[in-house]
Amino acid sequence: MRLRFAAFLIFSALVMPFASLPAGASTSTDLAAKLPASDGVIVVDPNRLMNEALPQILSENPTLLAKINTEISKLSSKTGLDLKKFNSVAIGLNDVTLEGGGQEYEMVMLAKGTVSEKSIKQAASTASKGDFKTKEFKGKKLYLFSVKELIDANKPAGAKTGFGEKLMDQFFGTLNKEVALTLFDDSTVAFGTPSRVMAAIEGTTKISPDLLGLLNRKPNSLASLGLNLKDGLSRFFILEEDELGESLGSVRRLQASFDVNDGVSNLSIAAKTINSESAEGLAFTIQAMTEVFASILKKNSGADKQVYARMLENLAVEQNADEITIDLSVTKADMDVVVGGK
Repeated sequence: MRLRFAAFLIFSALVMPFASLPAGASTSTDLAAKLPASDGVIVVDPNRLMNEALPQILSENPTLLAKINTEISKLSSKTGLDLKKFNSVAIGLNDVTLEGGGQEYEMVMLAKGTVSEKSIKQAASTASKGDFKTKEFKGKKLYLFSVKELIDANKPAGAKTGFGEKLMDQFFGTLNKEVALTLFDDSTVAFGTPSRVMAAIEGTTKISPDLLGLLNRKPNSLASLGLNLKDGLSRFFILEEDELGESLGSVRRLQASFDVNDGVSNLSIAAKTINSESAEGLAFTIQAMTEVFASILKKNSGADKQVYARMLENLAVEQNADEITIDLSVTKADMDVVVGGK
């Protein structure tokens, strides 16, 4: 588990003391509509993730499933809250320029469930070991504290920097600083950087309908992402000045969703580029690369390499004007190999 992902789980655990949602409660997509203006949005159905998806994906690898559950239990004990009782999540990401250059996302997370002021205070006290401040804002009490010590204590040994680490660093790196936790409404907690939490409470700006609309491309998915990109995908990759680099740099809007149904894992991505020529070039490059790598992997006798070859061969890439879509379905049998069950 990468450092930033471990940190994200810790932060999530801070807002997870909540029992089941009442009948007719809002979905994560509905919750996203309460976010302040953002450049990106993530929605997750944590109940399905913990109770349906992971058990299906890891059914042939009980050791890994048990390890994940153990780590979740550890985080819950350190925060005093139960990760598995998290019901509905929406995250708003705001693109900011850092002092001295560079870019990062400031985030605010809304988590829905059964919650009280007492449980919020207890969560802040447990996570900060009693070292927290309070601030009144628009009739809400914000609990301000640092969780750096908690992050450092859960940093995996030998963690390496890679794409996943860089992605999490971009999305959640600002949470290494001071964070705010508050009761957003009677059934919702707000958590994130203080400025973003206050923006959510103030409610003078709202997330754009266009960005929210990206979440409806694959409705009712286990997790969905919508992201506007000012400078393409260059912040997530080290891009060369070649055809692939130019194509990835031309992406201005990204949508992704992940779901698991009857053991089959489905990933869907839609990338909108600056023009149809860029989309055509990106689609062609991806298709060419998948064919080459699939051919190489098929020559390897390893079961996992054969699975990866099939995944590449089954990758469906289509272009429609200035947008490309990428869809992949992975069978339960192949997923068992991927997660190390066979």
